[in-house]
Amino acid sequence: MSRNRVLAVLGVVVVLAAIVVSAGGKLPWTGRSASDDSCDIPDRAPASTLASAPGGIKVVEQGFSQSPSGLVSLGAILENTSTEVARRIPVRFRLFDAAHHELPGLTTGELSVEVPLLLPGQRIGAGTGAYRREIPVAGAETTVGPNAWVPRAAVGSLGPVGATYLRTLRFYPDNPVSVDVHYRETSTNCRALTSRDTAVVFRDRTGRRTGDLGRPVRRRSRRRR
Repeated sequence: MSRNRVLAVLGVVVVLAAIVVSAGGKLPWTGRSASDDSCDIPDRAPASTLASAPGGIKVVEQGFSQSPSGLVSLGAILENTSTEVARRIPVRFRLFDAAHHELPGLTTGELSVEVPLLLPGQRIGAGTGAYRREIPVAGAETTVGPNAWVPRAAVGSLGPVGATYLRTLRFYPDNPVSVDVHYRETSTNCRALTSRDTAVVFRDRTGRRTGDLGRPVRRRSRRRR
């Protein structure tokens, strides 16, 4: 397949992106007082933690893509199958060549991210990227944990932040991995939340997971009571 053809295919992958925003990229604890005294969401992380919880963090979907420039985009969907709240979930992506030999990371933590919070039953998108110019990547695997656990009751009525996809713009058509993602956040929480990174997970036209964009450069926010 020619380079131009590869670029065209990757361009389709980007344009047909489906996003999953990582709980609005939020941590609930800001250290600020609530504007409403009746808000039951704590303003700091609960001190009490659990040694373990039934169930755990499950990798529901995962995938990757590699551009002609060597950029490898990695994405996964995680689910908290427990009845408790998961905190500080380490997510590690492993890359393999055609012989299934693991390709080492170039820097410490290069292929690792952390999901700050995951409520019971909630799914979240996570991902990262790396360059592998010399060796084609033939496979990728996602591993999670170990993480901390907090009782569900300890975070009150805390709920996930929703996100509505608006549009994707491409200012550099010759570079299929450069996109501008617009979305709108909606929070029903009674307390302001602290901003964190946002994960946008891409699919191709068949619905297959193809990777992740770690930090969209546009967003619109809306808070709803």
